[in-house]
Amino acid sequence: MKKLYTTLVCLLLILGCKDDKDETLPLSAEKNILSFVFTLNDTPYSATISGTTISAQLPADTSLTTLTPTISISKGATISPNTGIAQDFSKEVSYTVTAENKSTKTYKVMVTKKEKDDGKDDDNDGKDDDNNGKDDDNNGNDNGTKSSKAEILAITFTNIDYPEDVTVLDKGETYIKLEVPEGTNIKALTSSITISERATIEPKSGATLDYSQGVRYTITAEDKTEKIFYVIVEEGYNSFEKSFELLTKNTEYLKGGDVISIEVGRLKPRHKNIKAYISYNNKSKVEAKIKNIDYNKKLIDVVLPNTYTNGAYEIKIKVSDGKKENEGSVYFFLNQGTPFFKGVLSESGIPRQRVLLPNEEFTAGVYINPNDKENYSFYLRKNGQDYSLIVKKIDTYYNTIRFETPKKPTTPLESGSDFQFVIKYQGKEYVYPFMIYVQIADIPTKLELDNYSLKKGEEFTVHGECVGIRYQDKHTPLPKLKLIKEDGSFKYIEALRFPEKGILSFYAPFKIPKDFESGKYKWTVTNFVGESAVVDKMITIEGATTPVAPSHLKVTKAEIVDKSAGFFPKQVYITFNEAIGNAKLKAIVFPNLKIENMITYKSAVTSSRLSDNDYNYLMNNLPKGYVLIEENGKEYQAEFSLVKGN
Repeated sequence: MKKLYTTLVCLLLILGCKDDKDETLPLSAEKNILSFVFTLNDTPYSATISGTTISAQLPADTSLTTLTPTISISKGATISPNTGIAQDFSKEVSYTVTAENKSTKTYKVMVTKKEKDDGKDDDNDGKDDDNNGKDDDNNGNDNGTKSSKAEILAITFTNIDYPEDVTVLDKGETYIKLEVPEGTNIKALTSSITISERATIEPKSGATLDYSQGVRYTITAEDKTEKIFYVIVEEGYNSFEKSFELLTKNTEYLKGGDVISIEVGRLKPRHKNIKAYISYNNKSKVEAKIKNIDYNKKLIDVVLPNTYTNGAYEIKIKVSDGKKENEGSVYFFLNQGTPFFKGVLSESGIPRQRVLLPNEEFTAGVYINPNDKENYSFYLRKNGQDYSLIVKKIDTYYNTIRFETPKKPTTPLESGSDFQFVIKYQGKEYVYPFMIYVQIADIPTKLELDNYSLKKGEEFTVHGECVGIRYQDKHTPLPKLKLIKEDGSFKYIEALRFPEKGILSFYAPFKIPKDFESGKYKWTVTNFVGESAVVDKMITIEGATTPVAPSHLKVTKAEIVDKSAGFFPKQVYITFNEAIGNAKLKAIVFPNLKIENMITYKSAVTSSRLSDNDYNYLMNNLPKGYVLIEENGKEYQAEFSLVKGN
């Protein structure tokens, strides 16, 4: 049975959420039972697997009520019931296999026993037909020329709109598996069965029966030979739509006016009203020309537009027979037309709200000719001026490009949301809105403090433009405060942390060391771009702040838990020397990270699951930190050194 061409659907989903920097492999969709074996008295009996039906025939004296199968399945998949679990196989048993991507497939298992040896020579040929060592040619049981055939030759159901739509999915020695159209009531189907000549069947053809659990038929041949058949009926889930398959391969190389061939497994001659519609990049659809319909091969050929814009396409076909309308779709990429910029993609599942210039990386969805990718160039444009983007990686499979923003231009350039994305190719340029904010990083300016008289040990904040700005996708050095004495000597104080990850920050927190020399200081602030001008208003540093008694809570252990751990993966886990009680835990603080989203236990606290960037920062650097604790109206810092946990 043909399947809907789902691969490109998956690619569309991946494109919307893919973190190209992480390059996580897609989860497997494999969900097959590879072998199904019963072992009786040290003898293995392998079942026959046909589609999603499994059948086995065991010795006549086998008890079917408590059999334990050994089952092998696709790598990474799971099965329920599990292998090695005893089941009652005197009736049909269902197994469900779940792939890594959570898709499922259900198998039905039927077990029968071999007929016992009756010791009779039924054709009067002087030979023992049952291989029991006896010659029964004169026992009066000769059936002459009577037929021994007992088969179901054909079966359909007469109380559905189109009996000819009943499909044989699978047929074995003891079963027939059928599919009926979606919406059919399989609990009340009226059969029409053709069997071997001069044979009889029970239940009889024409009976209305419940097929939801399968029906057991007994066919009796003219010579009284009996054979058991199980008829299993499944309702086709959206069966018409599932019958679509894109036959044309490598669509990204098709040009305008080329033909797309689509197989429609459920296409019938009664389907006369057939229309095709094409849409791209989730935009409105237009009717497409159908070049040919072949009912025998179940093919529909659709003509592409003479010109098109590169991107993700869908062809939807609607068919009608006058009673019912059905439809189905195929999905594919086209990359031989006008280049297309889809937009900037998320990073680690977080939508990008801005990119930083200079030298920040970002990933965008860009559809170009994969055979000529070296001859494209890409730019950010503002006020008619182009700034060349650096191409880090082109992924033609996912239609994405990893870029780095250019160096800071020598001419003035203002931040804003009015930048354009420009593609230049073969002497032409294609211009699209960039759609997100471009932040131009500069040295800190317009600097001021909330307090210019500071005490040793006091935390304070520096405000200004481009003070706490940082890269979203890579490590950024913390801002530094330079304190300059009257004699020209100076010392640096590094900021405690960035205010908040991924935000355009216009402030940074600092703390005067307790051993810092008192006096008056000129000052500057340095970020990753450069150093500010000297600020006119001086800072006065006075004696130390009044010490506060430390909290009774002490950190006994602080761990960054491995991402593959069974408990608390990608989390910071901190334990204390005693119960937390009435104390309030306000934050877990590191030099480059402040965590306020926490879960508190009796004598421990954990962070929420960290992003990839935060996890890698902590795992690779193991920085010192502290838990900010509020108790009795005062704040304390319970310091710790981070270690790797299991």
